Amino acid sequence: MAKWAAWLCLSLVMLPATAQDYVVSIPEENPLEDFARRDLGDAYHRLGLEIVLRPAPPARSIDDANQGVVDAEAGRMAGLSRQFPNLIEVPEPLIRYDYQAISVGAPIVGKGWDSLKTHRVCIFIGDKLSEARTYGFQREMARSIDGAIRMLRAGRCDAMVINQFIWLEIDRLHVGPFCLASSTLETFELYHYVNRRHADLVPKLTEIFTKMRQDGTTERLLAPILQQVEDAKARNSCAASPATIKDAAHR
Repeated sequence: MAKWAAWLCLSLVMLPATAQDYVVSIPEENPLEDFARRDLGDAYHRLGLEIVLRPAPPARSIDDANQGVVDAEAGRMAGLSRQFPNLIEVPEPLIRYDYQAISVGAPIVGKGWDSLKTHRVCIFIGDKLSEARTYGFQREMARSIDGAIRMLRAGRCDAMVINQFIWLEIDRLHVGPFCLASSTLETFELYHYVNRRHADLVPKLTEIFTKMRQDGTTERLLAPILQQVEDAKARNSCAASPATIKDAAHR
């Protein structure tokens, strides 16, 4: 009986959420996880709800939200409701993503996604924009952000598609430097998605996200992360001095 009680207590401690929690799925290894926890947490708190972020592999993250395993998906590109019909897009964007290409050695030269057509490209499964834009390209598919970064460093591809926040993960892994392409591939905005059983929250969240942008809440929460991105990029890009790169590698 004592052993059973101890097991039960341990199991309850390990449970990630309770029936009262509003569970939001987010791709694992996401550099914006802390921002999402604060930004979405603030928004839902204004509705009287407390969220729990549940990291998962990128493809499973959005599938779980679509299937109703969780209540919402933290943030994705616009228009995914066509592919995931049980998800409703909150029409007010959260943040902007700049998609770029990085490489080892010489930077990729050219404009837009066509600049990658003659290269082997690493992307991670579940990044729907990269999957769509590089369809038909020579691709290496990784299961995670970390996996794609390591594949690029190992020479299994010529370039990797990243957004600006992935510099934080590059910095954490100490695997730079990487060279940034000569131009941005594409800029798009990130949107929050809720499972359709929470359709009644969409107009309320739209209003709250708008207010948070107007009153400076989102900018205030994002500012320190943007500074961290710039610092990580400075330490791990080809433009960094040899001393800076050496220092980053030994951090």
